[in-house]
Amino acid sequence: MASLPASIRWLTTNVFLRFAIAFVGLYALIYFILHISGAPTRVASVNGLSVLFMAMPAWGLSIVASRYARYGYALYFVWALIWVVDFAAVSFTIARYGLALESPVVVEAVSNANINETTEYLGETLPLLIPMMFLVPAIAYLFMRLMRGFGRQLEKLSMPRWTAIVVGLTLIILPLAYHSNNVVARADPVTRWAKFYKDLRAQEAARVELVAARGEAVKKVDSWEPRYAGPQEKTVVFVIGESSNKSDWSLFGYERKTTPLLEAMRDRLVLFPDTVSSFGSTIVEVTRLLTGASHSIGGKWKTEPDVILLAKAAGYKVFWLSNQNDFYLNTVFGKEADYFKLVNHGLGQRSDTSIDENLLPEVDKALGDPAKLKFIIIHSIGSHQHYSLRYPPAFAKFDNVDDAVSKAMAEKWGKLRDARNTYDNTILYTDFFLSSVIGQLDKVSNPNAEMLYVSDHAQDVGHFTSMWGHQFKFESGFTVPMFLWTKSDAALLANKQALENRPYQTDELDWTLLSMLGVKTRYDMPQFNLLGPNFKPWERIIDKRPYIPGRSHIAEPAGG
Repeated sequence: MASLPASIRWLTTNVFLRFAIAFVGLYALIYFILHISGAPTRVASVNGLSVLFMAMPAWGLSIVASRYARYGYALYFVWALIWVVDFAAVSFTIARYGLALESPVVVEAVSNANINETTEYLGETLPLLIPMMFLVPAIAYLFMRLMRGFGRQLEKLSMPRWTAIVVGLTLIILPLAYHSNNVVARADPVTRWAKFYKDLRAQEAARVELVAARGEAVKKVDSWEPRYAGPQEKTVVFVIGESSNKSDWSLFGYERKTTPLLEAMRDRLVLFPDTVSSFGSTIVEVTRLLTGASHSIGGKWKTEPDVILLAKAAGYKVFWLSNQNDFYLNTVFGKEADYFKLVNHGLGQRSDTSIDENLLPEVDKALGDPAKLKFIIIHSIGSHQHYSLRYPPAFAKFDNVDDAVSKAMAEKWGKLRDARNTYDNTILYTDFFLSSVIGQLDKVSNPNAEMLYVSDHAQDVGHFTSMWGHQFKFESGFTVPMFLWTKSDAALLANKQALENRPYQTDELDWTLLSMLGVKTRYDMPQFNLLGPNFKPWERIIDKRPYIPGRSHIAEPAGG
């Protein structure tokens, strides 16, 4: 027992051992936070080490020229401020969205956001930002004090002058060698944010180039030899939904009765229950729906005709009716249509309050147009956040209900349960909106009328995580509802069972749309036509990995 106090005395008097324990504890804490956020092992490891490595130049000055060391620690404090902000941003984007800060998805979202969207998003995160304003400098100061304390101990070491110079210069130079590793360099916050800014500028330049490329696409239309092969009159309505998860549609088996109106017309619906989107955000996925773009094709699609241009060349009058004030999509696709109408006069923010029924008068006008061939594209706002703003009060059916879903969600935190309820309300309203469009379409005299609906992507609302919103890794971000309504195509309905068993991914939907339109081209790819006799299933890919239906997470590759 007598040895215990001596051991404790040795531990408390050994300064370097105390600092070593503090460093290991700090590294372990950083690693743990990043790890539980979902960061890859290498990222978590490097971020923790950088806090120590970047203090080495100041330590080197403490040994070689202690009177200048304070400048080194001042620079370290500035670096630590940047590091703490970066650490918070990295942890947030990985935990919230499953994405690295420098991910192309994040860069694209920031690039496409206007000042109002940015202000609104910052307002939403204000409860986090206010404490961070105090925590960031406080944590950076604690880091600096810890490193300064260790540096003072180094100043007290007695060593020959040349030894001190070698050790000091080694400490000053070592971080440069450390940064020669690509993983380390990418993890440094200064490097990361410089790259982020560079990528933002590149994204803006790419948008300008895209406009020019679409001009080239118009010139290539004739080379595709588009021609119409169908009845004298035809009307095709294509509704692009937003953020809707098939798992919350009673039409596809959900416990809550979220789609009663569509279920009532099931006899004229062809469902595609085994459908997934190819991406988890709107711009990328809508682009893939309407063009030759897919997860396996690069930028070649930009200079090639899309479904809109080919339909127009084949004789269709094309309508683009949108309830989303999205600059990119409305510029690229809306302006290609013969008629473009935006009913959402908000600022393109989550707080926009335009609901989808505002589109119905425009749908009615389009259906009444005298053109014999009509292709009507409707871009709804669907289940876009904020969920509670996507429907009138009369559709708040699932608020505070006691049912099977609420019991299953009982262990989730309160805000998430509320989010699921309001999300299901959006599905109920989508059911009303889509059945209204079908009702309008059913009244037209033209018997050759069809409507295809698909959501751009899904959302996870407590399905596999304890959050709600976009999901780029889990299946719940991709399982989208898709169905076809036909007015009088008996042959199509007779083949319903076979069609409904087909697995599909929506990045090849352009070929199905052209088939519905009756538009033939010299480059047709019938294997991707979901409705055709030559359809062939292919390996579906999510996040660059094979999609396995029913798996909650895409399997990590070996070593992963």
